[in-house]
Amino acid sequence: MVSKNYLVEITPYRLEVCQPIKGLEIQIGDVVLIRSDEGEDTARVIQEVDEEDIYGLIMKIADESVMKRREELDREAEQFLRKFIEMIKQFNYPMKPVHVHHQFDGRRVIFYFTADHRIDFRKLHKAISREIKKRTVIKQVGIRDYVKKFGGIGICGRELCCATFLKEFKSIPLRVAREQNLYFSPQKISGYCGKLICCLSFEEDLYREARTYFPPIGSRLRIDNQEAEVVGTDVFNRKVHLKFKNGREMIVDLKWLRRKKLLS
Repeated sequence: MVSKNYLVEITPYRLEVCQPIKGLEIQIGDVVLIRSDEGEDTARVIQEVDEEDIYGLIMKIADESVMKRREELDREAEQFLRKFIEMIKQFNYPMKPVHVHHQFDGRRVIFYFTADHRIDFRKLHKAISREIKKRTVIKQVGIRDYVKKFGGIGICGRELCCATFLKEFKSIPLRVAREQNLYFSPQKISGYCGKLICCLSFEEDLYREARTYFPPIGSRLRIDNQEAEVVGTDVFNRKVHLKFKNGREMIVDLKWLRRKKLLS
């Protein structure tokens, strides 16, 4: 019988694949005790996976004593986080702490932060290690990962896509917004993470295909012996915005242009 492997969440920013010890029955959502080369820790079971690259073993489902110890460690971690925040201010680092995790066996404390740029935090690392007298790890997480984990409401009034169903982040250039005639400042079409909203990419292929039926922006047409430049298109309403040399502007149906045989 092939052993089942599970994806577990050790921290909001760390997922690993673990395998239960023989005879241990696991349910999705269980809090479990895992053991790896890094020591013992608690984690929540997320889903069953086919991956065979194992991080560690699931030793048991967390009982009352494990959960009590976890609560104690979390309280201690909050104290460590307060010291961490004080030191960030002391060193004047442009970083925002977002999470702290105290490993179950007490061997190390992991601090997570976000920042606009890469941060050289070696001085901070030495200082916090001395202060809390623990082996510490400091990790920078992307702002998108932070927003994805904690969620929010988008400008559309619905839950953020990244927090509900998006599995991967796609880089969205400003060109995509321009292709959809969204001539707003980037701030107005950006999400909590400061990046252009992911939903712009949902209709990118639709717009690209639709534009094959439209004259390109900047192209010129001759209408009633007058030259007009295509200055805009409305894909959904199938309209073309024209501007003549004398300054006159005109919005016409795409069908009208085709009927006039001005387009192939």
